[in-house]
Amino acid sequence: MIEIVFKRDGMLKEMGDYVLTLESLSDDAVWLIMKMLRSNLFRPFPSQTAVFSEIENENLYDTEDKRPLVEGAWVHLRNFYEFLQKVVDAGLLREEHIDDKFITWFFNTAVLADDYREACFVADLLPSFWTKFPNKQQSIWRTVRSNLSRFVARTGRAADQCLVRFLEKEGSLVNLIFEAILSGDHICESSLLNEIKALMAIGNINEINQSNAELLFGCIAKTLRSSDKKVVRKGLDIASSDRFLELAEIHRELSLPVIRMGLQCAIENNSVRAAAKHILEKFYNVEDAFWKFDDNKTKRTM
Repeated sequence: MIEIVFKRDGMLKEMGDYVLTLESLSDDAVWLIMKMLRSNLFRPFPSQTAVFSEIENENLYDTEDKRPLVEGAWVHLRNFYEFLQKVVDAGLLREEHIDDKFITWFFNTAVLADDYREACFVADLLPSFWTKFPNKQQSIWRTVRSNLSRFVARTGRAADQCLVRFLEKEGSLVNLIFEAILSGDHICESSLLNEIKALMAIGNINEINQSNAELLFGCIAKTLRSSDKKVVRKGLDIASSDRFLELAEIHRELSLPVIRMGLQCAIENNSVRAAAKHILEKFYNVEDAFWKFDDNKTKRTM
């Protein structure tokens, strides 16, 4: 039985290398490929409620610290994912071969798969789907947005790279992505703060609308008031970045009062006091006129 599995996996890899040499495939061949992929990759997952409850209970949002369970079938599954990637990269699939049901299942795998490696592989493939199937972009984004915070929590840096690649390919997504992330329930989780930092590094700051800017300033102010030192440090890291300061200057009326209050809370935290004071001085330089408040001694005594 093991020998049969090895032979099958070997043939699948050879077939994947072969399709990369082809300029086209007949419809019959493509539908057979899709049938093979569905029969091997489509499978029932536990209910979303059960999986999400498990994630929350185990505090798996911060994927830098913990990882979900690994699945014994991953070696088998990986071969089929790699084959799918080769078929997509070779341009042998057309939009009629990828329906909305396939897209929904494909993304849900990233959220529900027991093995984080499978979820990360799916995250890596999503931007290829976005590029190759432009008429499916609305369906792809609608599916991603439906569980974006869970997607980020589950796949960590793979999600960072996935959304950054989305943004690189389609800059107009900047507000949709920020809105989806900033309106999530777990905005102060480390993984989502990583996501915000990665997106700010690549996104066009000038295109972030006032509504999302207000959400972002509120989010960072919230992190600065957190009792979790790690969250506070990540909030300070974002607040000190040139891109954040640039956005704060564009929306001075929104940013300065909110961020000032957050930074003053952070200053009371001994472990980050020096960093918070340094960033607060940067915000004074953005527009000193906006810092004229009654308790001027806060500024003078620092």
